Amino acid sequence: MELNEKNFERLAESLNTKEKRVAKLVALGKKNREIAAELNYSLVGVKKLVSQIYDKTGLSRDELRDLITRPTCGLRRFIR
Repeated sequence: MELNEKNFERLAESLNTKEKRVAKLVALGKKNREIAAELNYSLVGVKKLVSQIYDKTGLSRDELRDLITRPTCGLRRFIR
């Protein structure tokens, strides 16, 4: 899949609120343990959410970070 804004919007819409929160922190370079502490989630819960994000988007941690942080993508809309 080409990682463009149209596909980004579709991917973002496929994530639920918790997944979006976690995806934002993944994109900011946070580790699972840091995400768990920041959101007051269990580490196991964060790992499950991260896995769900990867399954839904087909993206790796690096690809997700690269896509979300692109100036041309809707990061601000995504992380509301």
